[in-house]
Amino acid sequence: MKALINPVIVFGVSGCGKSTIANEVSRNLSAEFLDADDFHPQSNIDKMASGQPLTDDDRAPWLAHLNQLMIEKASQNQQVVLACSALKEQYRVILSDNLNPFWCHLALSEQMVIERMMRRQNHFMKANMVRSQFEALEKPEYGLIVDATQSVENIVKIILEHINE
Repeated sequence: MKALINPVIVFGVSGCGKSTIANEVSRNLSAEFLDADDFHPQSNIDKMASGQPLTDDDRAPWLAHLNQLMIEKASQNQQVVLACSALKEQYRVILSDNLNPFWCHLALSEQMVIERMMRRQNHFMKANMVRSQFEALEKPEYGLIVDATQSVENIVKIILEHINE
């Protein structure tokens, strides 16, 4: 079996800039950008839109699908950059199954996330759900941790430097 191209996974709580950063990293790597939110089943979107946080049972099939998608892309020699909350270790284990992703945690304070969320429009995640995100977050002892208060350009530069190490 040939070696797979390892995906890059940019993760953190909602509002930390995952999609923006992952999209820019993918552009710099000439890789495919995947936003995990685009792969939620409608039932998950409806639940979040009604103000209810998802359960682990709600997330499991979604995470397994994302893992299979990344494996498929890697087996086709396609580099991908995924933006995904991946808050708990058990979620990162599912996403990593048969892969060795480069993990990048975008770290931000709860107050800063609330301020960002208040400015967002037309997004299913509501500012009052931020507390549940921080309660669920299990900070890993691996991967790259980046202060997400920096400019997009600086964050992308840091990630690219570490990917190329």
